[in-house]
Amino acid sequence: MKKVDGSCGVCDRPYYSKGLCRRHYDRQRNSPGLPLDAPFPGEWELSYRLAKHVRPEGDCLVWVGSRDRRGYGYTSDGTKTVKAHRLSYQVHKGPIPDGLLIMHSCDNPPCVNPAHLSVGTVRENALDAVAKGRMVGSKAGGAKLREEQVLDIRAQLAAGVKRKVIAAEYGVWEGTIRFIELRRNWKHI
Repeated sequence: MKKVDGSCGVCDRPYYSKGLCRRHYDRQRNSPGLPLDAPFPGEWELSYRLAKHVRPEGDCLVWVGSRDRRGYGYTSDGTKTVKAHRLSYQVHKGPIPDGLLIMHSCDNPPCVNPAHLSVGTVRENALDAVAKGRMVGSKAGGAKLREEQVLDIRAQLAAGVKRKVIAAEYGVWEGTIRFIELRRNWKHI
């Protein structure tokens, strides 16, 4: 195919890197033995790939194929490994705009039901997690303390125990104890 300035050397998509669009560039990197002009899997093939690894579970369509350590399903789109919920969104609703991610309204990582998927920013996803109580207190990813421990810390502070002693007891930084005391952290209890 004749290369038009600013477009891929194989197709007419916009140039990404090394004279190729993003799709052909990824194919060259991930499947070096595959000819660049070989056809990509059609939408029906992707739908079939999704359908054979899905089982209904309540309102969700749960991915039963390979999953990562956080529970998200993954498969190949013919050129690279992709998360199953992203592939489901692309097959059923169209392309995902650059810089956006796919959010689950059901909060079920292996779910690929297109009715439960929407696009959003990292900030929108974080706000959604907080609103649904997934990022509060001991449910937050990096939490070292549990609710009962925070209540015990507050009781010790009220009894006059030094922050340094409490921090050593719980294996946290002294500033963490101060933030608990000032209610900057763990405000919800």
